[in-house]
Amino acid sequence: MSETAVTSFIVRFTQEQDPATWRGLIRHVQTSEETHFTRIEDALQFMAKFVEIGDWHTESDHEASAIGQSSIVNR
Repeated sequence: MSETAVTSFIVRFTQEQDPATWRGLIRHVQTSEETHFTRIEDALQFMAKFVEIGDWHTESDHEASAIGQSSIVNR
């Protein structure tokens, strides 16, 4: 019988009033290691240190892909 691996994270979002910006904190429960982030990609990168989260891309990757696709269409 195989064992199930469990990895847990706590994610907290806070909003600053002036200017209205969101900030986040993510903590790996098993090690208590944590980091602050303002982009979700940074939180995913932190998680990837502990678990394989598959093939994910940043927003800039998607924009670059869209630009590349549109340039192919315009040729």
